[in-house]
Amino acid sequence: MTAGHDILPEAVSRGFYRLAKSGPSASLLNRLNHHGMTCLVDHWLAHARADECLGAMPDGTLRDHVAAAARDYAAQALAWRLEWQDMLRTMVDRKIEVILLKGAALAGTVYPQWHLRMLGDLDLLVHPDQAAPARSVLLDAGYSQSPALPGSLVFSQHQLRRPLSPGLLSTVDLHWALSNRNLLGGLFSWRELLDSAVPAGDLPGRRLGPEHALLHACIHRTGHHRDYERMVWLLDIHLMWQSLDHARRERVVQLAMDKGIAGLLMDALEHSEQTFDTSLGPRLRSALREAAAGESTGIFLRDRHPAIQELSTLPNWSSRARYLRQVAFPDASYMRQRYPGDSPLLLLYLRRLWNGFTRQPDRRH
Repeated sequence: MTAGHDILPEAVSRGFYRLAKSGPSASLLNRLNHHGMTCLVDHWLAHARADECLGAMPDGTLRDHVAAAARDYAAQALAWRLEWQDMLRTMVDRKIEVILLKGAALAGTVYPQWHLRMLGDLDLLVHPDQAAPARSVLLDAGYSQSPALPGSLVFSQHQLRRPLSPGLLSTVDLHWALSNRNLLGGLFSWRELLDSAVPAGDLPGRRLGPEHALLHACIHRTGHHRDYERMVWLLDIHLMWQSLDHARRERVVQLAMDKGIAGLLMDALEHSEQTFDTSLGPRLRSALREAAAGESTGIFLRDRHPAIQELSTLPNWSSRARYLRQVAFPDASYMRQRYPGDSPLLLLYLRRLWNGFTRQPDRRH
C-alpha cells in the first residue's frame, strides 16, 4: 500500500489548514495532538518549501513547539515498537496466531515512517480460543489488566498495561472480535480474516489485508466513536482507499454490500471526501447508497444512545435482557474496581444506573 506515500503531503496539507481554521492559533498544537496529526504536520513542514512552511505556520515559536512534540512522540514510538516486537515474538513463538489492527498495522505501510501514524495503544486480534494464552503472555511480561465489564454480550477484548519508564505506558488492547458491537463483531470469521492477512512489516505477526483493514476502519469509527471524529482516522481511510486500484475498490464495495455495511463504508468515504477530497466516484457511490437503504447496521449512523443501538440489534428478548443485566449489574468485583471507595454496593449500582440514563446520545456535525 505504498502508493499512499505519494498523496500524503497533499492530504496532510488539507488536514492542517482545516485544523488551523477551526480555532485560535494558541490551541493549534492541542488540536494537532488530539487529531493525531502532529508528527505528520512536522514531517510535511520539514520537507516543504521555505515560503510554504512560512505561510502555513508563520509563528516560529509554534513551529518549534510542534517539532519538539513530534520528537517526543517519536522517542515514545521507538520504545513502544521495541516492546511490542519482543511481546509479539513471544506470541508467535508460542504458536499464537495474531493479527495487528488499526494504527499499528498502518504505521510503516500506508505511512512512510512508523512514528508518523501516532498511536495510543497496540490493537491485536486473536482467535477466541487463543485469547487466554495471549493474555498469559502479556501478564507474564508484567502487564496488568484494566477493569472490564464481564459478559459475552458487552466486551470482546481485554486491555492490559505495563509501565516502560516514568510517564510512559505500553497499552495493549487484546481483541477476539473485530468489534464489541454484537452485530458488527461477527461479520467476519477468523478464518476469513487470517486467510487474507499479510505480513505486518517490522512487527512480528500479520495485519489485516487491505480490503478488511479499510472496512474495519469504517466499522471502528461508527461502531465505537460515533460521538467524535479524529482526523487521523479519516486520513487512514483516505490513504487506504486511494492506495487501491479500481479492481480492489470494486471488491471492497462488493464485500461491504455482502456484509451489510455499505452505509458505514459510504459514510466514512464521504466524510473523508469532505476533508481530503477522496475520490469515491458516482457509480460506486450510487451502488453503496442503494445497498445501504435496507441495512440493519445503519442504526450505527443514527443519533441514538449506544445502549439503544445495541438492544435493537440483538436477536431476541432473552439476549436483550442478558445484555441489560451485564451492563447495568456487573459483579461486585468489577464494581469495586470501577468505583473505588467504601460506598455500599447498592449506592454504586444506583450511581451506575443514573450515569447510564443521563449519558448524552452520540453527536457529530
